[in-house]
Amino acid sequence: MWLLLPVVFALILLYRWYKQSLMLENVTDKYVFITGCDTGFGNLLAKQLDKRGMKVLAACLTDHGAKNLKKETSSRLQTILLDVTDSKSVRSAAEIVSNTVGKTDYTEYYSNSLGPEKGFCYFVFISVAASVHVLCLCFIRSPVRRELRDFGVKVSIIEPGGFQTPMMLSGDVHINSLKRVWENLPKEVKDSYGKQYYEQYEKNLKALFNTASPKTYQVPDCMEHALTAVYPWTRYSLGWDCKLIYLPLSYLPTVLSDYVMARFSPKPANKAEQSTTTCG
Repeated sequence: MWLLLPVVFALILLYRWYKQSLMLENVTDKYVFITGCDTGFGNLLAKQLDKRGMKVLAACLTDHGAKNLKKETSSRLQTILLDVTDSKSVRSAAEIVSNTVGKTDYTEYYSNSLGPEKGFCYFVFISVAASVHVLCLCFIRSPVRRELRDFGVKVSIIEPGGFQTPMMLSGDVHINSLKRVWENLPKEVKDSYGKQYYEQYEKNLKALFNTASPKTYQVPDCMEHALTAVYPWTRYSLGWDCKLIYLPLSYLPTVLSDYVMARFSPKPANKAEQSTTTCG
């Protein structure tokens, strides 16, 4: 009886490996729209998919970022200037994408996206604003993800831990910014928190930067799998910090996760008496 358990477990792993290895055909005929391509994961993904021969529509915040990306990619890649916090910019980008893909009926094109058997356009949003309406692979709240399922849209959640992106590598910039904020606080606020709070916060921030993984390729690899696999995963958790700390914490009851997080958070010098606040 007990000898059957390893066999069953091995068969489950084998089936899981086989299922995740199935990839869509003719991916070079598909369009991929990626935001945040100036730097970071968006930039890495745009280059990676361009090398795969896919038609990449890369949205950049700045003209400088767009020009640099074009220098490092093929003629297939097309750059678009997009500020995801500006609704006018979002509408303009959506129009460019619709014209490029060749769909005049936005609703039809949206509802038909991400079907393995159809000629569809992928949309990848590395950063998401409330005004963005076209979502397929993104960092997004679960309720929206479930709602999009009814429109035939598969949403995969990418949950990376700390990686050495330009944001992480510019640790000194963040530390200096934190210092400026602290120095400009009113005296009563500084007294309330205490200098040890600031010092511990700075120490925690430096530890986060120093422990970031250099294996940044893991994130675009998972994004590529989510885009090109016949059966993409619902969640991709990347990095040991995410797998061993953040993800397990998210599954704990709130009272326990709050306790664990509080144990490692800096403490203010003047703790107020316990009070209850109701959020509705």
